Amino acid sequence: IWRRYGLKRRCAGMLSEWKVLVVFSSPTILLLLLGYPITWVTRMMLARIPNGYDHLAIINAAAPWGTLIVFLVTTIGTALMPVISDLIGKGEQKNALKLTWKMFRVNTLLVIPLCLFVCLLSPLILKIYGKGFDSGVVTFCVIALANGIGTIYQPMWNYLVGAGYMWTN
Repeated sequence: IWRRYGLKRRCAGMLSEWKVLVVFSSPTILLLLLGYPITWVTRMMLARIPNGYDHLAIINAAAPWGTLIVFLVTTIGTALMPVISDLIGKGEQKNALKLTWKMFRVNTLLVIPLCLFVCLLSPLILKIYGKGFDSGVVTFCVIALANGIGTIYQPMWNYLVGAGYMWTN
């Protein structure tokens, strides 16, 4: 099939890419492999306490709203990742750090009002889910704020990735 399309397989130089696997891919895979099982175990533990399924239902109702905050902020931050990487590649770490701190301030200015807005709407949002969810306003707000605070540091994460410090991350 390779020859049909005029392609040639080249294995030479493959081993020279080992550093990318160790420095970049391994920490990323470890992070992903740890995240899902930890989430599963903590939710399983929550389900086993008295009224655990009620609490779990509230968390599952709040989770997409926290994810929405993360999505909005990281979409903007991820767009700057190539710029930061380019600056670091050119040896302009000072400019990359300046841009990182500017984005940190922008994230903070975006995230805090967005989280507060979602928290203010939480009683209305939880009513959509039905009876019994109205007791989850505090949980809903904690999840929204935790997701928001987690996204504020996104520019720092972008800088560390661009600089090749995945293990530090």
